[in-house]
Amino acid sequence: MLKFLPQRTAKSISTKRKRMGIAPSNETKSRVATDARAKVNLDNVRKSDHSLTLETLDPTTFQVLIGTLLGDGCCKHPKTSLQRRGARGQITSNKHLNSHFYISHGEAQKSWLQWKIKILNQFFFHETLNPKLTKGSKTHIGNMSKDTTQFEISSVSHPIFTQLRELIYCPPIKVGKRFPARHKAYLPEDIINRLDMLGLFVWYLDDGYAERRKLKGARRVTDSTVHYRDAYQPKKGWIRIEGLEEWAYYGANIACKGFKLSDLERASKIINKNLGLNTKICTSTHPYPCAHLPEDGSINKIIRLGNKEEMKKIFAVWRELAAKYEIPKSMLYKIPTHSENEAL
Repeated sequence: MLKFLPQRTAKSISTKRKRMGIAPSNETKSRVATDARAKVNLDNVRKSDHSLTLETLDPTTFQVLIGTLLGDGCCKHPKTSLQRRGARGQITSNKHLNSHFYISHGEAQKSWLQWKIKILNQFFFHETLNPKLTKGSKTHIGNMSKDTTQFEISSVSHPIFTQLRELIYCPPIKVGKRFPARHKAYLPEDIINRLDMLGLFVWYLDDGYAERRKLKGARRVTDSTVHYRDAYQPKKGWIRIEGLEEWAYYGANIACKGFKLSDLERASKIINKNLGLNTKICTSTHPYPCAHLPEDGSINKIIRLGNKEEMKKIFAVWRELAAKYEIPKSMLYKIPTHSENEAL
């Protein structure tokens, strides 16, 4: 690599010194630091309070953090190639000691991402969202997906994220030619024991969906003078006025294919005991197995949150939480109101 570098640049001198096991001089250090400062926004490299632990986090921050991690968030750790070497070239320590928290959402959920940053402001010291254009690709059924814009953000590195990564992520798994990677797989008992309705709500808004079915015999009525309650006439068949949904909601589920089946069943029992719910784990065949969970086989896994009557109560509690914590309106479609929920 050295022959491609200029002979007297700060980078070439630093590379040669590192290879020879010689500590960089103060002159080289200052030159490299000056170059780095010109490229880095200082607002993004502030130090966080490393005395914080999972036990000392305030309840709201803990619930949003855990709900997001179980959902669309992840704990990332820099590659192990970034290491410090001793005088003889041996590895002495990893240069990056702690993991950081990474969240990514689509353009429609941009306000949802901003809400999370606001709650987790102890770890996100800036609100600059990085847009990332993802080009469409061929799906497994042969269709081409559309180009999408994702908004992503990373937190500062912190011991809390390192701890969560060790608790929830499986050992590195090598798939094909890719670098061995770790995936979310475990649900620690002490973490699930602390999960409340807010944490479950955040997890549901990330990976959950309301199960709905189209009303049989639905037809459109354009008479605006007809009240929507009078528009439903079961004896004459389902009819619908302008602007009223044709869908009946029958429950809600959380997609959790990547977690271990035994951990999900244990977590379901804990949630039922602590929150008084009636959740259960449902499985179905799936053509693509999780490479990091070969013991589970090719199955799809979801958490079913409850039956029809129970979902009325859960949605009512979640609507109160949405109002209390000012959940963005763009996410409220996942908690349908009673007028849209005649089947419940």
